[in-house]
Amino acid sequence: DANPNGQTFFLLPGRYTGPHNSNLTLQNGGYTLSLAPGVTGSSRAIIDCELQRPGFVLRTGPHTIRNVTMERCRRISPDNGAATGPHGGCLQISNAFTVLEGVNLTNCEADGDGGAIWMRSNSAEIRDTVVVSSSAGQRGGGLFIAAAYSSVEGSSEFRDNSAADGGSSIYAGDRNPADGATVEVIEPSVVPKGPPGTQCEANRGQVLLKSVRGGETLDNLCENEGGDEDDDDDDDDDDDAQRALCAVGGLPRGGGAHRGKAAQVARAQAALPPRTAANGARRMLPAGASRAAAGRRRWSP
Repeated sequence: DANPNGQTFFLLPGRYTGPHNSNLTLQNGGYTLSLAPGVTGSSRAIIDCELQRPGFVLRTGPHTIRNVTMERCRRISPDNGAATGPHGGCLQISNAFTVLEGVNLTNCEADGDGGAIWMRSNSAEIRDTVVVSSSAGQRGGGLFIAAAYSSVEGSSEFRDNSAADGGSSIYAGDRNPADGATVEVIEPSVVPKGPPGTQCEANRGQVLLKSVRGGETLDNLCENEGGDEDDDDDDDDDDDAQRALCAVGGLPRGGGAHRGKAAQVARAQAALPPRTAANGARRMLPAGASRAAAGRRRWSP
């Protein structure tokens, strides 16, 4: 069970493997999982599921994952955890405002929808995040989104992903009327245009390229593949309506209020001992590292 007040966890650089570092559910509070402050250069904290386990289920947030790499996470059918079906190899997100910032998702797999990310009934900000070489047995190799809204901002990029049933990078919307979804790709983020890279459920989803200045719609990335193909003014009107339709449990859309609130860092309590560092945030060591080497008390998985 997660702490309803949320917790902050800092990861030291290194590779985190084994069953205590993946296939976890984060819920009932605001969590943030982040690379430890003060780490410089190209050092990364890498959560490696070893193609043996899925990544995380995120529910009832808000949650933030920042400057972390997740790789080789695989969700298969039948799923033996708290997940909703075999969807979302790295991240399965529902009913939780979520920020992904500086995250790398690579070589993620799902038997169902959302090879890297599966998102339903929530809103999200995907910022400076790379989703690459991930695959879905159904739709959305990089991202599957339904009944939800997400922005893709900064230097984010979706590339080299695949999906058996469409949307190798992004698939927006689902079959039911309540499953409409909008993705706003804000320049200079890079998402493929049109099929097979970006696809939308007919009359249910839209993926719009937006200007970083002024927010006007520049292009419909689902053009000729299910998305709304009206003029820019209509796109903006439809987008406003979509945000309203996607409001779930009072979760706000967009980043202003939440960028500050997303300052708490996340991880399931089952993953490490119940101790807290002096600053109130937990610190973790990758496999094989010693506490003596860290120079202060930190926590290993």
